Amino acid sequence: MATRLKVLTLDDPSLCVEKVQAVASEYLTAKFNTAIQIGMDADDPYSLWELLAIDGVISLEDIHGEHHRVGVSIVERENRAYRLMKRGETSHWKNVWRALGIDCYWVFCVNLKHLPSDAEWVDILYQNIDRSHGCFDYRLVNL
Repeated sequence: MATRLKVLTLDDPSLCVEKVQAVASEYLTAKFNTAIQIGMDADDPYSLWELLAIDGVISLEDIHGEHHRVGVSIVERENRAYRLMKRGETSHWKNVWRALGIDCYWVFCVNLKHLPSDAEWVDILYQNIDRSHGCFDYRLVNL
């Protein structure tokens, strides 16, 4: 599926470890420091992204030809999805995402035993980006 979508890798300069560390330490100071105190490796990109509750960042083009960077989180439990969405309502978390150049933050609540096929994922992602309103967008997508 990554070949059909523009999945931004950790090699992207705007998503490099140093940038994510800086954002986490500036906007999530207490959470970042606590994670380090309990053993998180601040140089491990996967630990940093986990701290931000982002499983991946993709670039999608909407029907108007505008490109959007989407932070994606995939969870199985609905209560976790709602907790992530609740914090998305705060300007604090929106500032974190904006600092990383993320225009949209989507939480997908999925049954991991019945994941959509690659083609279904592509359809789901493009249907959602076409419903974006051009400003910062966060949403819960139940699958």
